[in-house]
Order: sequence, then structure tokens, then C-alpha cells
Amino acid sequence: MTVYVDFYQPFKKIVQEKRVSFSFTKANTVTLKELLEEIIVKYPACSEVIAAQDKDNVEKFFRNIAVLRDNNFLLLDCVLEDGDIIKIFPVISGG
Repeated sequence: MTVYVDFYQPFKKIVQEKRVSFSFTKANTVTLKELLEEIIVKYPACSEVIAAQDKDNVEKFFRNIAVLRDNNFLLLDCVLEDGDIIKIFPVISGG
């Protein structure tokens, strides 16, 4: 199973690519949480950008980003499907 991730700044700067593919041996049972953990393993600096206070806690990681599939927000327990394109944005606020 292959899932594609589109990265936006500041992640794109770290990853050095707009889209990266992640392959999993288990088909259609991979959750968003597992994908995020795999991203942290492959690109450790991503966790430092968004969860410097607790790099090993994906739940805190998730609080600082918006994750979309087909323009719909995803939750950590969402099961991904082969060929999904996941978009990861930092949470942005203004004041």
C-alpha cells in the first residue's frame, strides 16, 4: 500500500520535496497516526518544527497541524487507503 503526502511550509523546506510516498506492507489498515509516526522517523526535523516540547508524542504533534484528504480533515484513527494523497499544513493563526 502506498500513501502520498504533500508537504507545505515549513515541512516542505525540511523534506526538500513537495510530495513524498510512503509504502506500508499492510493494506488498508494503516491509520493516520501510523503515517505521522513514519514521517517523524523518516524526517525527524519535522517533529522539531511542530512539537519541539514532546517529539515522541504524536498526539501533541497532531494538535499543531491540519491534515486533509480530499479536502476533509482527518482524525488520528482514520484508516488510510492505497493511493491516498494526504496534505499536511501547519496550523496558522493571526492576531
